[in-house]
Amino acid sequence: MARSMNTMPTARKGRTYYKPGANDQRGLSGFCSVFMMIVLLVAPPLLLIGSERGRHTRYLALSDAFDSDIIELNGESAKKDTANIEPGSLVHGTSTFIDTASSDDAMGVQLPGALTLKRNAEYCQWQEFVSNRCEKCTRVVKAKDGSTKEESYSCNCVKEYNYVKAWRSHRINSLMFDQPGAHHNPQRDPMPSRTFVGDETKLMFPEGTVDIVDDMAHHHSNKGRIEAKLDSTMLSNGVRGQPYRRVEFVPNGTAPPPSFFSNLFSWFVPTRRTRYEP
Repeated sequence: MARSMNTMPTARKGRTYYKPGANDQRGLSGFCSVFMMIVLLVAPPLLLIGSERGRHTRYLALSDAFDSDIIELNGESAKKDTANIEPGSLVHGTSTFIDTASSDDAMGVQLPGALTLKRNAEYCQWQEFVSNRCEKCTRVVKAKDGSTKEESYSCNCVKEYNYVKAWRSHRINSLMFDQPGAHHNPQRDPMPSRTFVGDETKLMFPEGTVDIVDDMAHHHSNKGRIEAKLDSTMLSNGVRGQPYRRVEFVPNGTAPPPSFFSNLFSWFVPTRRTRYEP
């Protein structure tokens, strides 16, 4: 879920530092080199271990699936296969109707028909930008054997700090800013980003003679359908292969008309994946 913020960023110029002479930072560059070397040595084994753990988890899940019978919820076979379903059985089917609603009680938002609702929190924060510019100077250096050579180096460097205040998707720690007192970022997070799932998500299947609710199967010979209730944990990571749609709140829930250029270049402009709510 996202709400449009029609606010322009605020820019502010910070301090400027002038450092005459040579810009010698060999100590810092040496530390950075050692740090990057450590990262390159440690990161590959950790990534390999994480990948192998994921592969092992998928292998166990697939092994359980191959050793079990999958019950089809669509077609004629559903009438006899779903007569007695044991809890934990694997089922497969294509649903033609979804009855669900996801809500964010803190924001007072409820979306009928949404399997999941994702709240993306934004924070009005200062961000520090540092720019360095140096002149190119030359000097003559003398080797031990008495030979000389002219070399170029950075000198008379100027470091500038600039600050921009805008909406960010994450909090920024301002304690390490050059001017932390004048650019304070609150670190409290009263409404963090969160994903909400429907508690009463039901799928309707056109064939079959069973209602499945809360992992319990009850025989009903006259309904001619299957009603399945999904557990909320199945939707905690969203729907596989389906991106989230943006939600915008507009008067009467009416989508605004497309612009002239959108109609003119409809073959080039991607389709809007936006849901409009009143």
